[in-house]
Amino acid sequence: MNLRIDLFGGFRVYVEGRAIDPGMWTQRKPAALVKMLALAPGQRLRREQVTAALWPEFEPSAAAANLRKVLHSARRILHSVDGAEYIVSAGDLLFLPPGRLSVDVGDYWSLVAEARASRKVDAYAAAIAVYRQGLLPEDLYEEWAAAPREELNADFLALVGEYAGLLEAGGDLVEAARAVQRLVAADQLGEANHAWLMRLYALAGRRDEAQRQYARLCEVLQEELGVRPAAETQRLYEEIRAEQVSEPALTTDLWERVGDLRVQSGNPSAAVQAYAQALAAAPSGRVHRKAAGAWLMQHRPDEAEPHLAAADGFGPGPAERGRLSCLRAQLAWERGDLAAAGRHAEEAHTAALAHGDEDDVAAALEALAFVSHLRGDWRPGLQHQIERLTGSALGQRVARFCDFNHCLSQYQLYGDDSTRDVDEYARETLALAERLDAVPAQAFAWCLLGESLLLRARWDEAAACLERSCDLYEPLGSRTVALPWLRAPSWRRVSGSTPRRPCSSSGRRRSRL
Repeated sequence: MNLRIDLFGGFRVYVEGRAIDPGMWTQRKPAALVKMLALAPGQRLRREQVTAALWPEFEPSAAAANLRKVLHSARRILHSVDGAEYIVSAGDLLFLPPGRLSVDVGDYWSLVAEARASRKVDAYAAAIAVYRQGLLPEDLYEEWAAAPREELNADFLALVGEYAGLLEAGGDLVEAARAVQRLVAADQLGEANHAWLMRLYALAGRRDEAQRQYARLCEVLQEELGVRPAAETQRLYEEIRAEQVSEPALTTDLWERVGDLRVQSGNPSAAVQAYAQALAAAPSGRVHRKAAGAWLMQHRPDEAEPHLAAADGFGPGPAERGRLSCLRAQLAWERGDLAAAGRHAEEAHTAALAHGDEDDVAAALEALAFVSHLRGDWRPGLQHQIERLTGSALGQRVARFCDFNHCLSQYQLYGDDSTRDVDEYARETLALAERLDAVPAQAFAWCLLGESLLLRARWDEAAACLERSCDLYEPLGSRTVALPWLRAPSWRRVSGSTPRRPCSSSGRRRSRL
């Protein structure tokens, strides 16, 4: 028995490699039942979930009778190929049998995970190819398909953006432009992607296309919103229109942007080359600082140090001095001087709070956390950070701050000498965060507690803690903090239970964030 269900680009079913004739699905409801089961976690649904989605206006008894008819019809269609039963009933559950079942949506998520882990262009291309024209284009107005379609589409657009960044970082400007064209087509009002496409065209010497792209942007913004492009986009257009790409200032700007993209794509060696091009045209302290950061990403402090010294020679302001201190902390720990690393990280944090932006604060906190990790005092160090963070405005950088400490927390969970008493530490941290009303720190502590309980096979308690972490992160706009969402399926697979709402560390239920 081998069942294959494809949902991207349209509904197709294969049994033992033989396609079921689309004409067999003359009624929409049997097809909808198979589609819903294929999309469901574990390919299983309760009967009331199906009836609520397909017959929301019916009384339960009438909806249940309709489901029996639809189930019979779907089984008959699948059964017609080889006589096997492909939709199984077990009490209140309906499910597609595991083992030899494959769904292209599952293939997509596996390829996406592989691409993001490897950061290889070919892996991204393979994942993008599976997506086709999106999920079930024939069911655009079915409510049961709306949520999975939106989730997949949002992830797909993010994936295409990452792919375009990798292509640009590798110098493949033509393919990068094609990828960004897909982003523009998906969101005509997304000005940032229009500007990105303009830059790619300019870098590739396609100035006429860059100018036409700007004209299209102006037209759509005027028609839909009655506004002009942002000042930065207008400046980019004027630079391209005036053919100033050979001028030192613009050459520096464009190469600096290319270097930034290469850093974001995880290619620091290529970023160094781009920053060198920018410095050759017009040296600046900011680009020297970025070049130093790219060298330190490669653990090469000797190459980074001259750039830091050169950046000092440009008379950096208070915020820029803080950014340089953050890099000096990294240079110091690369050389094993943790005392100096700690001093520089503190200097960076002080400067960031007084003069920097959210990125500067987050970077300084990361540096402080990593120094604490290297010294072996990350646990008290994090609690000290939480106390200092109270009242600070990290904004959207909460995700970055929590992500980094989640990474360090994995050493506490899985390190040879650090696994003891993690749950006790998580409870202490949670109590501190609740006392200070530090919601991001509460979310972090719930996740750490949930992970520690998972390792001790306390499934129900772990489930509740992980759910609470997700609940706290989501209103913060911090879904990029993926760890609690990644961990949650592990207890669902093992326990199969519904999580209980957890109590706070002091025994009180939390009714607000």
